[in-house]
Amino acid sequence: LAAKDNRKKEQKKAPMTEDNNAKTRANANANVSANVSASAKSTYSTSAKDQLFWCLMMIVRSWEEADLPDKGERFMMEASEKTTLTELLGKSESIPWKEMKLSKTNVCNELGASINKKINVDVMRALAFLYEKNIAYVWGKGCCVRVNGARALPASEQKWHVIKRDRSGYSLASDEHAETVMNRIDAGELYIVEDPNKPLMAVSGYKIGELQELANKLGVCINREGGEKPKLKKDLYQDIVTAIHKID
Repeated sequence: LAAKDNRKKEQKKAPMTEDNNAKTRANANANVSANVSASAKSTYSTSAKDQLFWCLMMIVRSWEEADLPDKGERFMMEASEKTTLTELLGKSESIPWKEMKLSKTNVCNELGASINKKINVDVMRALAFLYEKNIAYVWGKGCCVRVNGARALPASEQKWHVIKRDRSGYSLASDEHAETVMNRIDAGELYIVEDPNKPLMAVSGYKIGELQELANKLGVCINREGGEKPKLKKDLYQDIVTAIHKID
């Protein structure tokens, strides 16, 4: 009788042990998934209206999403910072306005007017020099503007930051993802735009081979639809123009 009772107790304990083991495994899997998600995060974004400005602030202050101020504090900080920056840009002698083909007056006016609006890429380029930060601005299938704002600093401080734009807005690449993007840029895989306000020369300034090489970087098919014949020069150029202005 005692042996039977012991067997019954052991049978009752077994399912409980299995349940506990299952819970332990589930918790372990959840922790692994959470760690993978955290490590896989490649960009930081914000719900703020002026996403590009706050991406710049994350660069300047070495912030991540969790470090951003709350909505009320953010508005006051943004207004104050933009007012100060407008004054500093107007007085700065370190901004290469001619090299970037930018008007100091226009950029300062844009920044001043952005207190209740958004800054544009021209303002970001000027501020990169004011803050002495290297920024690669990337959009579309493979377009990039490189702003070497920290070029006056020692080589050891020449870190590159990457701001990306897609349909959801602007985001800041993590250090790991930024390194991957910069490796692609250094390998010549992206189209480097010298002037974002005029990303291409006139069609007459290119040979067909140059346009085909550019098309490959932007993911534009170089052949005519439904065949292997190459596109005419003017048609390929127009497809490239469309690709450059497309935000994916």
